[in-house]
Order: sequence, then structure tokens, then C-alpha cells
Amino acid sequence: MKPKLTEKPTFNPGDLVAVGDVHGRFDLVWKLIAKLRDTGVHLLFLGDLIDRAQQKGGDVFVLNIVKSIMDDPAQYGLASVNALRGNHEQMFLDAVDSDSDDWTDSIDLWVHNGGAIDSFIEMKSHAEWIRKLPLFIRVEDTVFVHAGLRPNVPLENQTRTDLVWVREPFLSRGPVGVHGIARVIHGHTPDFENPGRVDIRKNRVNLDSGAFFSGILTGYNHNTGHVFQVR
Repeated sequence: MKPKLTEKPTFNPGDLVAVGDVHGRFDLVWKLIAKLRDTGVHLLFLGDLIDRAQQKGGDVFVLNIVKSIMDDPAQYGLASVNALRGNHEQMFLDAVDSDSDDWTDSIDLWVHNGGAIDSFIEMKSHAEWIRKLPLFIRVEDTVFVHAGLRPNVPLENQTRTDLVWVREPFLSRGPVGVHGIARVIHGHTPDFENPGRVDIRKNRVNLDSGAFFSGILTGYNHNTGHVFQVR
């Protein structure tokens, strides 16, 4: 079933729903939860929960919200809630793990890419939780991952850098090029020229609709093939 964008998605108990890059848009996360409330679905965030937040404290709010619903999904009528690690979570962890509390290259890289230095101390309380987030989830012949897969590299040999950072040659390929994998559901690469656009292809679906600048968060129901958006 080829995924398709729809304004009237359906959700059934047990469905797996993946969501693209949030980047501190806690307002869109709340709208997403309202849309999925009491559907009994499994919710999966594909990474980049943080950085480039439009409102001060947005990253902390998103981390608090996601951790809260992960701890008690039943409170929101969800079967489960999980999240993957994206490149922005990795940059944040590298900043946390830098040698001192002084300004370092790792902190500079994180801030240069939208990290909120004024929230750094508060966000550090979530560091160990973020560190435990998986890099990908496989469901039969589909992989859910933040950035994508390195073509022609077995899944077990994909590096962390591949999984959270890769763009080319992954994006320009037809077949995924990884044995046993037919489709990849990912984020990481928004279309800056077409805000909110979803790149839907036979072999992959890019759910990063640039929420931080477009105001549009995109999700995908793996069981129905429906791609949907909240604004």
C-alpha cells in the first residue's frame, strides 16, 4: 500500500503512528495528542524533538510532554508512546558530555544548530532519558529512523552517524538498497522552498515538514497508509 496524504485519516487501536521532527513546537504536539487521544494507537516520534524552538522554553516543554505521555500513555488513550534519537538529540548529548561546563566545540555546534543555551541546565535533567532512546525501529520490511539508511550497508552495520545524519545518497535512490528493507519512514530533511510539503515515495516517506518554520507537523499511520498533518 503506497502511503497517501489525506485530510481525513483513520486510526484504530493497535495502529502504529509515526511523527516527524517537532523542534520545540509544543503547541503542535498538543494538537497531535488531541487528534490521537483515545484511539489506542502506538505513537512514535522520529527524533529531533528539540532545537530551533520558536518560543522560549519550547524544547523543555516538548521534552516534558513527551516523557509524560511515554510514562503514562493510557492517560491519553494511547497504547504506547516511544521516541527515536535524532541528530539534534545527539548534538545535545555531545554538548552534555563535553569535558567541562565551559564553552566547547560541542556546545558551539549544538547552539549553532538551534540549541537553546538558556535552557541547557534544565534540559540536562533529561540527558539520560534521551541517551536511552533507540536509533531505529524495524517493523517487518519497514524501518522507522530519524535520517535514513546508508545504501548497500546491512541494517546491523549502519552506524549512529548514518542513522541520525545521512542524506545522500539515501535521498536520491530508488530502492532502499538494504537487504530485507523495502521502505524507510524518516524525517531530518525539510523542504525549505515548499514549507509543509511531504515527500512520499514508494521506497520512503519523509515526515519532516519543517514544523519550526512551517507550523505544520506531519504523521503517518503505518497500518492504513494515511499521511496526515496538524497545524
